[in-house]
Amino acid sequence: MKKYYEHVAVIGIDGMGNFCKDTDTPNFDRIFSKGARTDYAWSMDPTISAENWGGMLLGALPAAHGLTNSIVDSREYTNAELPSVFKRIREAMGDVYLSSCVNWNPINHGIIEHDIGVTLKTADSDGKLLPKILREVKKKPMFLFVQFDEVDGSGHSAGYGTPKHLSKIRVMDRYTGKIYDAYKEAGILDKTLFIVIADHGGYSHGHGGYSDGEKFIFLGAAGKYVPKGKIDYAQTKDISAIVLTALGIEVPEFDENGYSSQVPDGIFKDIKGVHEKLVLKEYRSKSLPVIAPEKRGGLYTYARKDDIVCAFPFEGNVEDITGNVTVKETGHIKYYNSGVRGECAEPGENGYAVTSPVCLDSGFTVSMWIKKDKAHHDDAAVVSVGRPGRGFTVYESIQDAKFRMWTGGNLCESHTIAFPIDLESGWTHFAAVFDNAENMLEFYINFRPVALRFPGGKFKGLKIKGPVIIGEDLEKKNNTVTRHFNTLTDGLIIFSRPLGKKEIEKLGKYWRADSE
Repeated sequence: MKKYYEHVAVIGIDGMGNFCKDTDTPNFDRIFSKGARTDYAWSMDPTISAENWGGMLLGALPAAHGLTNSIVDSREYTNAELPSVFKRIREAMGDVYLSSCVNWNPINHGIIEHDIGVTLKTADSDGKLLPKILREVKKKPMFLFVQFDEVDGSGHSAGYGTPKHLSKIRVMDRYTGKIYDAYKEAGILDKTLFIVIADHGGYSHGHGGYSDGEKFIFLGAAGKYVPKGKIDYAQTKDISAIVLTALGIEVPEFDENGYSSQVPDGIFKDIKGVHEKLVLKEYRSKSLPVIAPEKRGGLYTYARKDDIVCAFPFEGNVEDITGNVTVKETGHIKYYNSGVRGECAEPGENGYAVTSPVCLDSGFTVSMWIKKDKAHHDDAAVVSVGRPGRGFTVYESIQDAKFRMWTGGNLCESHTIAFPIDLESGWTHFAAVFDNAENMLEFYINFRPVALRFPGGKFKGLKIKGPVIIGEDLEKKNNTVTRHFNTLTDGLIIFSRPLGKKEIEKLGKYWRADSE
């Protein structure tokens, strides 16, 4: 197989998306003036760091490599069946110099194998990382991977596409120019394929969904064998195949469930990329009754309209489809195409939502779908109703859900509801029912009763008044301030009265309708 280059450099800019097109980037312009570029390469869904940096280095879809931010931060990468591009180079080329320099250390910790002799460098700022990168270039690595992180940080803090975010992109443009010039000073620029790519963009103050601002990213390539022009359809995961091809290493056969990295058109003069455009799989029922609750077969077929306080299908937004409450989103709640019906929400690290106040006088039923995240090692707040010291919060952990209700101050009743042992993954439906008059608290998993509790008089006559908080606890501190959890939830419905067993079963029929 033809070897095109002696060296490859991949400069990754976290959170840049394609916002570089909205500001001055003189170094990008000079580097890629005779090369190829696009502002419309694709981040993979979900548009989150681990899923896309993992895709680049492993050459696989998120569903295939299975990495999340929590996983890469907590464990070393050891999957021999899906080796990193570093390991593929090591096995094919032997004792060559390989280097990874990143600001976000989970890349080095949880995506690159630690036993293959890769030099791993990190720093707590992009400015401190740059001189380490320049020293690595002097060692003439066969493959250098770089990740700058502060553009994404500015997007989270100031908003993506804002002047502060664009200003940080201009800083990264200068840093990229310094790295490019270092290759020239080392005398190896004409033997190097030089690539710049983002992992994802953003929307408002967050990312993870699949809006244009989140999914479209910059990709540029420069080198002796790069034709001047435009890069065709490409995804972040294609970096692996590009690197291997540049170094003359055979690219594994395409496998949607394994290695699926491919060489796009426009990277190599004599290679026409053959790219299988993967269609996003949407898990939607035929009629989507949750979208139109008042129509036949919709939610109001299974529950009385006046009993429903609010209902959230999370179809691309945080909108109450009953129209009973208004919602304000803080940060950014992310959405995916893999919910129970259509999309789901992932509030937590990047945002939460707060509704206008609701009143639950006679009791309530809170009904929702939760997807377990095995990376959680503590409780993540999914939804709360009320105000600090008087209300309830539902938490989700690895093996269970937790329900905590406060009647004032620190007086709290807490219950742990275990998920079925045979439920290894996927969506679990959770419901909590409180009957004020009877002072009875009951829980359901997948529409079947699992626990019946009598709080012993502490909550009799309890009236809960306050907002519904989606993705946080009552004090708005559990996820976003202290633990940085991401939680998956779908189909959140809150009823103003306790539902009986038969009514819960009926609700289960609603969710299963047209789902085959």
